[in-house]
Amino acid sequence: MNKTWVTLIIISLGTIMLMVAYQFYVSLSGQNVEFAKTLENPIDPNLGTFELDYLNSIRSNVQIENEELEN
Repeated sequence: MNKTWVTLIIISLGTIMLMVAYQFYVSLSGQNVEFAKTLENPIDPNLGTFELDYLNSIRSNVQIENEELEN
C-alpha cells in the first residue's frame, strides 16, 4: 500500500478517536445537559379522559367468552 494512503488512514483514525474521546468527555462532564424546550401551548392535563371514561362505561356491556356462553 502506498505511504500516502497509510498516512491518510492513520490521520482519519486519529481524528475519529479524538472525536469519540471528546464526545465521551462532554457526556461525562455534563456539558450537554443544558437542553430546554418550552411549549407554546401547554398540554391539557385532561387530555383523553373523555375517551377513557366512555370506554370504561361501555366495558360493562362486553361479554367475555366462558363455559356458559355457547358459540
